[in-house]
Amino acid sequence: MQGHKRALTESDQKALKKSVEAPADHSIHIAAIEGAYDAFIENWELTFREYPDLLTGQENWKQIEKYSDNLQRYLEFIRSKHLKMLESQRQGG
Repeated sequence: MQGHKRALTESDQKALKKSVEAPADHSIHIAAIEGAYDAFIENWELTFREYPDLLTGQENWKQIEKYSDNLQRYLEFIRSKHLKMLESQRQGG
């Protein structure tokens, strides 16, 4: 029935409240990170397989090295952020 609205039962209200207050397990976010990681590896492997000269050409290699270095710095930043957050938690902050 279109436009019909029913009131939430007490049981529905409790279930809704419980689901809103439940801590997130972030499994969907972890899955997204895993998917991005897999896609990254797959793209690079496919590209290097299809265009092996990317690994030998000086100008090409400079660009690849730049992106690799930027990626490495980003991952180190994430690790550092993780450690700082753990330390902050240990100190009660």
